[in-house]
Amino acid sequence: MAMKLQILFVIITCVYDIIIKCEENTCSDAPSYPTYGTCSSEDGIYTCSGMIPVTIPNSLTQVKVICFKSKMIINGEFLGVGWENVTYLQLYSNEVELADGAFWGIKRLKELHIHIPLLKLQNGVFRSLENLEVLSLNDCYMLKSTEFVQAMANESILPNLTHLYLCRTSKREDYNFDINESFLKILKRPIKILDFSDTVISSFDVRILDTEPALGKSIEYVNISHTYVIDHTNSKLSQNRTLQNRLGKFYRWENFGFQSKLQSFIENYYKYQRHAFNLWLCWIFKIDTKY
Repeated sequence: MAMKLQILFVIITCVYDIIIKCEENTCSDAPSYPTYGTCSSEDGIYTCSGMIPVTIPNSLTQVKVICFKSKMIINGEFLGVGWENVTYLQLYSNEVELADGAFWGIKRLKELHIHIPLLKLQNGVFRSLENLEVLSLNDCYMLKSTEFVQAMANESILPNLTHLYLCRTSKREDYNFDINESFLKILKRPIKILDFSDTVISSFDVRILDTEPALGKSIEYVNISHTYVIDHTNSKLSQNRTLQNRLGKFYRWENFGFQSKLQSFIENYYKYQRHAFNLWLCWIFKIDTKY
């Protein structure tokens, strides 16, 4: 049975009507409330500015921490009263290193949103987050992709992850992503939504998809809008697995092309009669739709 794979492919600079971009989140753009060094509760969200709170009111499960001073979050940071109930955590800052076991103590966490331009990850940083379903590293511009891949290398880490957001991740200068065998093994998890939008990719080699058919089997939605690949020469495609959609006759670049059906939410795309004179993304993530 064909798996319904919805691909958001809006990467052409000349197409103005359909532009999909993830929301930008940085410390400087974060909400200014509450007063620096204090916390407040509004609409069920406990928001703290300038510090990571030691304790959380037991009645609250959503926490947002803005522009905190600490440059490192270590094991034990979230062991205070109330943290064990938190299911949603959002972190804004400019420069932070997350140590091994940094999130120990919030085992019920289901969503983790990290918006830290200069983010460093130690191995084991995501240990104990067995219930995490959503991981967002949007706007972590200078995260080394190798650190992220190493942090995810153990398949027992984040076993229930279904949403992975890497919008504007590793985008600056020498911090670009390599989509290689090590990265693709992350897709052994039950990931349904993968967002690579507005990200720079050094190169890609997806031939492992030919030898490990289980990789990416759960994928339903991929966002590669506004994504750029630096080195096409050394990039390798899968030979047997194809991402199917209906834009093949409309957009092609050498041997990179879509070939079949695209799902219904973008089927009306044909009413947009603009040409793509600048197709600056030539990477096609070839995931099969039939198993």
